[in-house]
Amino acid sequence: MEGIEHHSVVVNGICMHVAEKGQGPVVLLLHGFPEVWYSWRHQIVGLASHGYRAVAPDLRGYGDIDAPDSAAGAHHGLARLHDIFTIWFFF
Repeated sequence: MEGIEHHSVVVNGICMHVAEKGQGPVVLLLHGFPEVWYSWRHQIVGLASHGYRAVAPDLRGYGDIDAPDSAAGAHHGLARLHDIFTIWFFF
């Protein structure tokens, strides 16, 4: 879709799907329940056209992401926060 690239990134023991486009300062777009990266598709294109690198991951428990080893860690807030910081530093 309009040059949006898709990657798989290993984060905290799970493989996460990330959509991104553009060059420049990173803007990390986080979806809510029950959405996925696709919710940001128009903003990704717009931000990229204005000189930003728009990055939209599927968050833990949603979209194209591996299931964690234990159900207890699937939706834990601290695990999600750790995922977000890891993705931020990856890009």
